[in-house]
Amino acid sequence: MCQLKQFLKKLADRAVWLLCPNRCPYCDKLIGYHDTECEGCAGELFKGPYIRELSDGGVCMASFEYKNEVRQAVLRFKFGSDTGAAGSLAKGAAMAAQSAAPVIDAVTNVPLSAVSLKKRGYDQSELLARKTAEILQKPYCVTLRKIKQKRVQHSLNLNERRENVKDCYAAADEESIRGKNLLLIDDICTSGSTMAECRRVLLEAGAANVYCVSAAIAQLNLNP
Repeated sequence: MCQLKQFLKKLADRAVWLLCPNRCPYCDKLIGYHDTECEGCAGELFKGPYIRELSDGGVCMASFEYKNEVRQAVLRFKFGSDTGAAGSLAKGAAMAAQSAAPVIDAVTNVPLSAVSLKKRGYDQSELLARKTAEILQKPYCVTLRKIKQKRVQHSLNLNERRENVKDCYAAADEESIRGKNLLLIDDICTSGSTMAECRRVLLEAGAANVYCVSAAIAQLNLNP
């Protein structure tokens, strides 16, 4: 009976793949049903860990650099309702976490505001964090709320970014935070201002450690 169920599942997976085949999120090449990217892009793009130092002395790590094919995949994932890259980006985040976080009790994420969530329909960083948690076989938990909506970060210089995120986040559930070693996930890290602010809130709420990982790290070309 168990073998029959496995056979039927494989048959169903194959049927789904034939109707809606997977494609590499970076080069659009056809890939297997259980693959998250093609072999060529896996060998070419997973070149981390890339590291961004945070203003509070911490670091954010990633397996991808935010440029070229990765940049386009992340933008489609973040703004284009294309979640096809989530599996590959989560795999990269999990790889970075192995270097960044010696001990993980739970995985969490930098949240969207209620306004942005309603407009976009999903929280891309939450989806990324949930998939990363699955890969790492760790629980996912909601720990933060975005309580203020200010200017978008990409239009600001470094000092403005740091000021813009101050007091934008609050602890959502201190019981899920206190004493925990948390892996904090976001989609893109540029200046690290958002990560640093969320890390501060989590540590002040009682987290033992907060390790930061993003899907990709962008080159830092900001005015001081």
